[in-house]
Amino acid sequence: MNWSRTRRDFLCAASLGGVVGVTGCLRLTSDTNAATQDSGTDTSTQTDTSTQTDTSENTTESAPNPTSSNISLSKLWDIDWERPHFAHISDHLYLFRDEIRQVDLQSGETQWITTLDDEARNPLAHTEEALIIGTATSLYSIDQGTGGINWRSEVSSGRFEPVHYSDAGVLLCGLYDSVLRRVNPDTGEILWEISNGIEGRIAAAVTYDSWVYFGTSSNIYRCDVTDGSEFEQVANIPAYDMVVRDSTLYQSAFAGFVVYDLPDLERRKFIDRISPITSDTEIHLRDGIAYISTELAIVAIDLDAEEVLWRSKTESEATTGLSFADGRLWVGIEESVQAISATEGTRLFTRDRNNSTSSLLAVDNTLLLSGTSSTDGYQIVSDS
Repeated sequence: MNWSRTRRDFLCAASLGGVVGVTGCLRLTSDTNAATQDSGTDTSTQTDTSTQTDTSENTTESAPNPTSSNISLSKLWDIDWERPHFAHISDHLYLFRDEIRQVDLQSGETQWITTLDDEARNPLAHTEEALIIGTATSLYSIDQGTGGINWRSEVSSGRFEPVHYSDAGVLLCGLYDSVLRRVNPDTGEILWEISNGIEGRIAAAVTYDSWVYFGTSSNIYRCDVTDGSEFEQVANIPAYDMVVRDSTLYQSAFAGFVVYDLPDLERRKFIDRISPITSDTEIHLRDGIAYISTELAIVAIDLDAEEVLWRSKTESEATTGLSFADGRLWVGIEESVQAISATEGTRLFTRDRNNSTSSLLAVDNTLLLSGTSSTDGYQIVSDS
């Protein structure tokens, strides 16, 4: 199952009726200076002479790069496994779907395999020593070194959604039937749960100070991190993803990108003209910049200036998350993989794969791609 597309379709369907009203409300507030609008630089209007299409899957091809000469991809290895997700944690590479594998980054050799009871949900969380991963019926803690199962927590109905783990040791997970749980990361014990009053499917959760903030396909809520008390709705807008930087919460929604002051979640700014944002996109923070995907563009937002830096149009919707390597932003667009300048938004490289790209991860000078036929590791070669 293409989980990213399923997640997007569900959230869009669940929130479609409220989006128009919410968008209208946000625009009205913008007129009163409570929120302002930014459009940024559209890099697609620039003449793109830097892109060369690589149509060969098994040969090294290069494309002119206006900032660093040439980029090429050279295949290192391949695995006969369709559409796994990727995670790189503590210098180890993990591939996961209906099982989870630790794989050597350079050789593709499998170090260990642990079978799961169902298809795993992305993203994968982790503590210092364990991987935390959810499936349709279970939440697992898996030893990073051996692949052994530390504990497994099951549910009788619903299914586990993406999990969140904070530096303070707070492990949160959502259930498909609108339940938020805090779980002991060492034992799997349920410390508390909220099962009443939540509207919509839980899509994201973050912690700040003594609060948990979590977003659904309808609203944003908060509660006390210790015991789940003081539960309340704090915003009436669908939340696709949320991240915290210092005392600010950033949220992506279908209508745009929203900036809030914490802890009271007072909206400081609303950045539109970048919608529609896809519901399965993650907000990627790097060097004070937030990068997100919309339906036909990749957008960079300066978080200090709170304005759009650039907007790079794509031929169609991104089919993977975004990943960074050596100042470049890598993304899968249907049957191709592309590299974009992280500072300017100009396209530097395109490679056609003749294989849909469902997951992508860049680690240093290695690029990992998965799709409908295989999972491949490439060395990124750049002539400076």
